[in-house]
Amino acid sequence: MERKSIKLNYRNPVIIYLVLLFAYYIAYILTPVDYSGSSENYSASRIGPQLLSMIMIGYSTFHLLKDFRNIRRQPLFSFIIFLIYTIVSYMLLLLSGAPFSLYFFSNILKIGFWILPLYLFSNHFKYIIPQSNKILQTFILVYLCYIATLMTLQYGHSEEAEITGAGNGGAIFYISPLIFVIQNKRISSWFYLIAVALAIISAKRTPILLMTIPLLFFGTSIFKKLKVKDYIIIFTLILGGAISFLSKFTNMLLERNQIDAASGAYGSGRASFYQIVFENWFNADIFHFLFGFGIGAVNQLLLTKFGIAISAHSGFLDILYSYGLIGIIIYLSIFCALWKYRNKVKKFAPSIYKPYIMFICIWFFQNFIIHGFAGPQFICYTIFIGYVISKVNYNKNLYIVRFNKRLNF
Repeated sequence: MERKSIKLNYRNPVIIYLVLLFAYYIAYILTPVDYSGSSENYSASRIGPQLLSMIMIGYSTFHLLKDFRNIRRQPLFSFIIFLIYTIVSYMLLLLSGAPFSLYFFSNILKIGFWILPLYLFSNHFKYIIPQSNKILQTFILVYLCYIATLMTLQYGHSEEAEITGAGNGGAIFYISPLIFVIQNKRISSWFYLIAVALAIISAKRTPILLMTIPLLFFGTSIFKKLKVKDYIIIFTLILGGAISFLSKFTNMLLERNQIDAASGAYGSGRASFYQIVFENWFNADIFHFLFGFGIGAVNQLLLTKFGIAISAHSGFLDILYSYGLIGIIIYLSIFCALWKYRNKVKKFAPSIYKPYIMFICIWFFQNFIIHGFAGPQFICYTIFIGYVISKVNYNKNLYIVRFNKRLNF
């Protein structure tokens, strides 16, 4: 009986979803992408990832509806309110006469892609908590390989990447909260070092900056968990040319900064983006001030005012202009709900309290310097939040059971 209790249930929805996710990663890698053109390609060649993502959204929605009576529990309900608001906003935009855009519709799906599975993970992860450490390790390893493969493909097929870096590597920091809930801290340290190396190889400033935040929480303890043989491996890698290899990408980063400085577009033009987007929202009429201009409006605004169809490079400003003051209040309520939930984490799962606070800080700060609320890479946050809630509920139930046993005794 004891053996059966620790046997992994492969019919658990968490496992089924992760299998679908791994299949999505493989399909995405095998899909041909035109790196010289737009980063978004919705041609028939991407039918594999598209189909799998729709299956995953459908599967997540099914489990959400199964647990509909508990939909109002926090901190998850704030996520659902935000998702509903974005969907209603887009529907009203279409009803007002705006043409249907598959690109903008896909952005709504990218929000649902990671928000809808929150209930699935938070409800069903608790049944496999004893095996969760191995599950998380497997996911982290797969994700690191996935990002590394995408970066290799991008560098191999894009001349632009040799100048501006591998954009796919920008998603590496999303995995950091999960890395620090791994029980084996030596493995956790190695995962972190590999993720930092990939951030440097991406030659992108944002992932490098965000990968430093764990140092503020864990500091030198990250390196103290390594053994002597680990340092021997690191030293061997250095002698083998790891430093010179990484220096190539740091030089790319420095050259990018010099180009920005010479053109006056510091941070890839972020200062200009911020000013244009904020001023146009602030000076809008009362309706658009409150409810925004709709999804895709930031891209159109910057195309008109700056000459590039691009996001504001700030999740908060993207939401402020697209969804208005009401939208940003709803979005910030998510952070409030997560912050309030920290008390339960501290009480029932103190071992993951620090990674939980670190996650909130990373995501909050991320919204100041990069897009912050849509994309398949956010599934890392989904798994993390689902695991934390499941861990809290699992330990809470154990506490109740033990307390009842003491009363009966």
